[in-house]
Amino acid sequence: MERMEAVELHAPEGVRCYVEFRVSEESTALAGAETDLISPDIEYLVGVSGGRDSIVLLKWLSSQGFENLIVCHFNHCLRGEDSDDDERFVKEQAEALGYSCISVRNDSSIFAAQSKQSIETAARESRYRFFARVAREKSCQRLILAHHADDQVETVLMNLFRGSGLKGLGGMEPVSHREIDGIPLEIIRPFLKVTRDELEEFRARHDLMFREDSTNIELNATRNRVRHELIPLAEDIFSRDTGPAILRLSEIAGMEFSASLVRAGRWLSTHQLPPGGLPLKALRALPPADLSQVLHLWLKNRNVKDCGYQKVQNIITMARSDDKPAKVNLPGGLHARRRSGVVFISDEG
Repeated sequence: MERMEAVELHAPEGVRCYVEFRVSEESTALAGAETDLISPDIEYLVGVSGGRDSIVLLKWLSSQGFENLIVCHFNHCLRGEDSDDDERFVKEQAEALGYSCISVRNDSSIFAAQSKQSIETAARESRYRFFARVAREKSCQRLILAHHADDQVETVLMNLFRGSGLKGLGGMEPVSHREIDGIPLEIIRPFLKVTRDELEEFRARHDLMFREDSTNIELNATRNRVRHELIPLAEDIFSRDTGPAILRLSEIAGMEFSASLVRAGRWLSTHQLPPGGLPLKALRALPPADLSQVLHLWLKNRNVKDCGYQKVQNIITMARSDDKPAKVNLPGGLHARRRSGVVFISDEG
């Protein structure tokens, strides 16, 4: 398919001259991009670091007719003048495409030391808090990010070795929702089925400039080691590209998790007792996988935060036993208890 575009040519002062030329739709297409997740008629925030992936995202959105974009750049101040140059570059790219740009400077190494987190974790948390602040200020709670298929492979592998369940093996979702500092944020990732090579092909076709982050090749960050050491080793061992198989695992795990979540929700809707307890006999009748998912969802619905695999297993052990103590300590000074045939949550000591 082709479309017509008109471009203004340089001409004598006071004279405007245009020429029409044909542009192939294929030049702005990006196979695998999930265009049904977003609409050109809606306003979005777009996270742009200045690297190849986010610059391709910005150009692609522009080529698809997205006019209501607010470019968001977080300067982590981790690479001195290079970080400042990234910020200037993003502002220039946004201006060239007709978009407003909001940026902020915050030294993530200081926040990492204060919060006793890794630089990688602190930088991610700082960035998302920034997105949330902009979302509140601009009354725009939809954020588009450039995560792609290769990022998904790395995420699934990292979650695998952290001992994750189906949710983690499903990796990043095309559309997810997070509440950050009390601000709800819808996060959209239209490139999760687009590979890094395909993004590079698009970048080269459009001769896009981008900023190279030197920290992407440093091996002190877990993700970088997965990218530069673990994945190449796996491909060497199996003599093939392992990415498609890992992505297939991610898709299957995501579907299985969604199905288990639906079952758990239905079970809770018919079995939960006022004011939120669970009938012990019905719990004990559940298959192990469903029991675990029911308890995870129950805890989440009861606003019990940071309850992972081990806490749920402790509740399962308590529910299946008739022994004492019939209590499991939970975060926030809460407790899961078993009493009179009911499992419930209490703030009593």
